[in-house]
Amino acid sequence: MSTLDFIVVQLSGLDHNGVHNAGATFGYVVKTVDVAALQKAAQHTVNKWRLLAGRVEWDAAKKTYHIRVPVSESLPKDYASIEFTTTMFPSLSLSLPSLDEDSRQVLERPPLTYFRARATPSSLSAYAAQCFPLMAIHVSLMENCACVGISFPHGVFDATGMGMAIRGVNAALNDLDWIPPMLNASNINILENTLSNLREADSMESVLSGLPNLRMAVVPPTIVNLLSFWFSMAFEMLWHKSTTRGVHLGGRTVEHIMVRMRKESEESGKPLVSKGDMLIAWLLKAVYLEEGCNSPNKISINSVFSVRRILSEINPEFEQYPHNAITPVTLPFIDIRSLPSMSLYELALRHRESLNESRNIAHIQRVEKWTHGWGGIVPLRRRQLDSWLFSNQVLSGIETLDLGSEQLGLWFWGTPFVPDHCVAINKLRDGGYLVQAGVRASRWRAIEKALERMEGGLDPFV
Repeated sequence: MSTLDFIVVQLSGLDHNGVHNAGATFGYVVKTVDVAALQKAAQHTVNKWRLLAGRVEWDAAKKTYHIRVPVSESLPKDYASIEFTTTMFPSLSLSLPSLDEDSRQVLERPPLTYFRARATPSSLSAYAAQCFPLMAIHVSLMENCACVGISFPHGVFDATGMGMAIRGVNAALNDLDWIPPMLNASNINILENTLSNLREADSMESVLSGLPNLRMAVVPPTIVNLLSFWFSMAFEMLWHKSTTRGVHLGGRTVEHIMVRMRKESEESGKPLVSKGDMLIAWLLKAVYLEEGCNSPNKISINSVFSVRRILSEINPEFEQYPHNAITPVTLPFIDIRSLPSMSLYELALRHRESLNESRNIAHIQRVEKWTHGWGGIVPLRRRQLDSWLFSNQVLSGIETLDLGSEQLGLWFWGTPFVPDHCVAINKLRDGGYLVQAGVRASRWRAIEKALERMEGGLDPFV
């Protein structure tokens, strides 16, 4: 190690705001996989994008983590630039769903142990203490399928950055062109520098008046707020039996729904919505299918979106920035009782309009000025309020990994846990969508009822 040449890649405050204690794993279920070819492709990717060969280190003087990246032309044989493990289950089978274009079904998520080796750390402190590689791949070979999990420290990458690495593995595996992101070695992280400048600059308008919905929906991670959050999560899991499962809607099913969305958009003269907007609205309508008319509760809808495209107007390097670079947007609270009278398009449009209003420098500046120094944010948890957090990971490219056989599932895990009412949206390689959520057992029954109505050719929300 001492003979290697290194550069230091700085992380930003967003990499330390809670996600520094979290890991992430994307799990692919396929018919078969060529393990040797996958390992070779992963190693090629790490060699090409040397950031992945780096190690997390703690800078005691700055009280931050950074990545020490080896840039020597070749690495010693004892330098593990990737963690690759396999497990054999020759007599074990998974229940494999049929994910065709017309599919509409609830799927059970396989156990994480099939996709993530037990020794894989989550927090940046554990990565630093163990000198653990940034990318870990675990393959479980079973009687009827293979499970492939790719894990990263969330304090180094968000879904977009993880997608950059997975695109590289896919390119190496399938002989495709791939240009790795820039390796930005500097004493100053470009995101940290840009956000600092925005915090110090004069605001275009009042910070608080520009964030009325967000101020009601998120709070600083004080002891009181954290205790409220933990109690709420325990109540959901222990009393309401909250579990994480997935809703798969095939490509043709999604397109049929979108045809109706476009028609309503044209007839109303209002903007189009995206498939992501529609899937968020669909899930919420399905979850509250049998509660809407009687529930006194409200829902808080929080989404996160990447700021790369916006900040690339300031610095083009943000287009290739792999680290955490997201900001939240919050819709006004919605009465659950109003959901039955609200069309799917109307609910999706509310999400689209909130996103469009927030995708600008002014919104990023307001959020930074308001939350700076908090050390993260916590969704507000209180009685008679369901606080939802949506992460649309479709544009990350996670689904592009072609392992040479039919894709039968694409799952996401946050470690050590993901709270209830958190939703990840991913697209499968065949064009279908998997909406993964943690909700109460009664609400999973409501989702299944909505899907049954669709199978009968009915609009489930009328």
